[in-house]
Parts: sequence; structure tokens; C-alpha cells
Amino acid sequence: MKNICFVTETYPPDINGVSLTLERIVTGFARKNYHVTVVVPDTKHSTGTNGVGQNLNFLSVKGIPIPLYSELKMGLPCYGYLRKIWSNRKPDLVHIATEGPLGLSALYASKKLSIPLVSDFRTNFHEYGKYYGLGFFGQLIFSYLRYFHNNTNKTLVPTQSLFEFLRAKKINNISVIPRGVDVKKFHPHLRCKKIRSEIGISDSCPTILSVSRLAREKNLDLVVDCFYELKKKYGQIQVIFVGSGPYMNNLKKSCPDALFVGYKTGVELSKYYANADLMVFPSLTETFGNVTLEALASGLPVLCYDTAAAKELVIDGENGFTVSPFQKEAFLRKAMQIFDQVNLGNVRINARKTAEKNCWDSVINKTEKEFLNVFENSKTIYKKFAT
Repeated sequence: MKNICFVTETYPPDINGVSLTLERIVTGFARKNYHVTVVVPDTKHSTGTNGVGQNLNFLSVKGIPIPLYSELKMGLPCYGYLRKIWSNRKPDLVHIATEGPLGLSALYASKKLSIPLVSDFRTNFHEYGKYYGLGFFGQLIFSYLRYFHNNTNKTLVPTQSLFEFLRAKKINNISVIPRGVDVKKFHPHLRCKKIRSEIGISDSCPTILSVSRLAREKNLDLVVDCFYELKKKYGQIQVIFVGSGPYMNNLKKSCPDALFVGYKTGVELSKYYANADLMVFPSLTETFGNVTLEALASGLPVLCYDTAAAKELVIDGENGFTVSPFQKEAFLRKAMQIFDQVNLGNVRINARKTAEKNCWDSVINKTEKEFLNVFENSKTIYKKFAT
């Protein structure tokens, strides 16, 4: 197995958990000397990026803006195009990261050409509808997702809890591959007075941080509620939103005192994590939540619901703070208690120790093992059909 094709509706410069995670996997395989192609809508990328030379190429297909998310695109159906391209140069394996029209085209083309196929379950799309008055579509969307993933050879998920949920919903052939974090990029050593001054973090009061796409399904109104409750208690409190999205204007209206700094990446993002006092992450729709691991690596305690990455990484009161899902009042009470009742210095140290166990090299090696297993098993199956 040497030629792998990744198919995705989103990839950097898009900033979201799917795109950034996939970039790490893609470049990891290219550095292992696999020949990697990324199929993505209207790509602005070029070969030779990220120090991987000629092992990484991009194939652009047509895309249109996603409704309610104009900054993101979804690929248009292109079954015929992919079938033609892959007939001329057949990948050893196709990996589909997103289940949109482009992903479905890749699924059908792969099956037609008998190409081994791996998918990712990265986004709880079936949960999004209820945040936009379309909750009745949830069951229909999940039926489609089940159809999609059961037509691949293997589905990869980031947590054991998601594995158990999908298996109970009759999605088959699932394996758990956790996410990783760059513990060199996200590091507590960036915490200092000079940097706080540079990025607008106050030294005179506690600072809570939100790092997220600013969208209704991220439950960010609860960050605003935490801010106002803490402000009542402490008199002074600062809240910073890192990110952008369709819900930004709503948040600006409900929390005019907040600092909105837009999307940040690399060292800029690391500075915000390292210099805040608490990250508040109330999303209930994550399959993982990369920001949880990034915050832990930065030594920043996280207050979140006990779901997705937090369920497997955060121990309440030891390396962060968790609350049972959907318990809004308990979430607010926990926010009020944190600064008074807990030694945050110890929590910071333990948060960093947790993150250090989750490096990207391990994630890429585990993914490679899954790909190789699918490839070898598929060869055996195809030989049986041939005879």
C-alpha cells in the first residue's frame, strides 16, 4: 500500500477540528513516504507544503458555500470525474473524512472500482438540526450517516463513548483512533505578563476563554451566562472569544463587554490558551473537541460537560472540571466555585501531564495500522471474488 487518497469537504486554510486533524494525518502519511492525494473543493493549496515534498498533491473539485456557513464549502457530486481519475490511476485506499455530496461520490466511485474504503465519523450532524429549528430531520440525517458508514470497510471514531453509541445504532466495523496534540506548540511556558499585555489579557482580574467556531450548536450562550455570573461574584472578569462564525453578532449583542479576536492559529492561538485562567467549553455536539486537548497541553484548566474528549481525558477537580451533560445550573455553579475552592496551580500541572500522553505520532501510527488491515483484508476478499 503506497497510494492513499483522502477525500474531504474541508481542509486548511479552513479552521475547524476536522480540517486541522486531517492535515496532521495527511502530512504524517506523506512524511512516511506514502504518495498522498487530497480531494477537496476549490483548493488553494499547492504541492510541497509542510515539508513533505512531492509526496502530497491536491485535486480540486467544484464546491459551493454551505448554507449558514458561507465560510465553508461542500463539494458538488462528482462521481463520474472521480471514477475517471481513479480508473487511470487507482489509489490503494480511499479515506473519506466528510459525508457530504463529495464524500458520497467518492464512496460510490470507490465501490465501483473495488478500492478499499475507510471513513471517519467526525461530526454529529444529526444533532445540529435542533439548534436551527430542524430537529425533526435528526433521525433522517442519522439514517443517511448509518447508510454511508456501513458501505465502507472501516469507520474511525475518536472516542470509546462514540464507538459504543454508533455500535448501538447499528453502525458496523468501527475502530477508535484518538486525536493528538502538538505539545511543543501548545505549552505553559508561553504564560507571562509580557504576552498577556500583547494579546489584551488583563492582569487585574480572572480571564475566561472560549475557543470555538461561533455557531449556535456550540452552546456559547452558556459562556456568556458564566461570564455574567462570575462578574456578579468578582466584580471584574474578562471573557475572550477566539473564533468566528454565523453566531458572532448574537454574542456581541448579548455580551458587549467580551473581547472578540477572530480565528487564531499556531503560536498566536497558543498564547491565548497559556495566558487565560479558565477555558469554558459548553458544547454538547462534539465527537471529540480538539480544543480540550489543546487547552490541557497549555496547562489551562477546562470547564466542560462530561462528554466527547472530556469524558476520556478530564478528571473533575484534578486536571479540569466536568459537569453532567445538559445540567446548565450545575455548570454555572461549578464556574462560580472554581476560583475559590481549587488550587489551579495543581490543576494546570495535571492538565499538562494528561496532554503529554496524546502525541500525534502515536495517532498516525495507529491510523496507518488500521489502513493496512483494511487494505490486506480487502485484497483477500477480492481474490475470493475473482476465483
